[in-house]
Amino acid sequence: DAWEKVDNSSVLDGSGTGNQITKWAGSGTSNTLTDSIITDDGTNVGIGIINPSVPLEVYNDSTTTLPLIRVKQDGTGDASIGFNTIGSTQYSIGIDNSDSDKFKISRSTDLGTSTQITINSSGNVGIGTTSPSVKLYVSSSEETVAHFNSSDNRARIIIADDDTTNYVISEGDKMSLGRIASLNAGNLTIGTSGNV
Repeated sequence: DAWEKVDNSSVLDGSGTGNQITKWAGSGTSNTLTDSIITDDGTNVGIGIINPSVPLEVYNDSTTTLPLIRVKQDGTGDASIGFNTIGSTQYSIGIDNSDSDKFKISRSTDLGTSTQITINSSGNVGIGTTSPSVKLYVSSSEETVAHFNSSDNRARIIIADDDTTNYVISEGDKMSLGRIASLNAGNLTIGTSGNV
């Protein structure tokens, strides 16, 4: 519908709140204006909140489990969001439409370029690879591929199947492998001299 000039004979009516974006009230044809759920205070924009404290703030008070924001793509492009500190680091996050709809985090404004993390349709997670073939696939050109650190005096990794649990344990100058959750004679233990 086109905007029309409002003169003294118009029946346009209504009231509103300062900084609230105006909308036509009710459904269908309406001559009454009222507040919408959008606030613009000249600096920040709020949806569902009248005093936004950041450039864009979305607020909802409900029991819904649906997302507050949804990015949809109906073409061949990607459904993505970009993050950028001007003149510095750039990241993109979203669904790569051209690569089997994989979810990616990329160190670029272009999703799918310089990809850091990938989750495919099978739920496999890739770090340093866009084609993870197992639940966690880490690929790197560096000598050290992963680093696990604990602030406790013992670090432990648990590896389990449907009926057995095993442990990789590091404590002091020893490392232990086995089914016992501590450094114990029942495990394979390697000491400082490399003896087993």
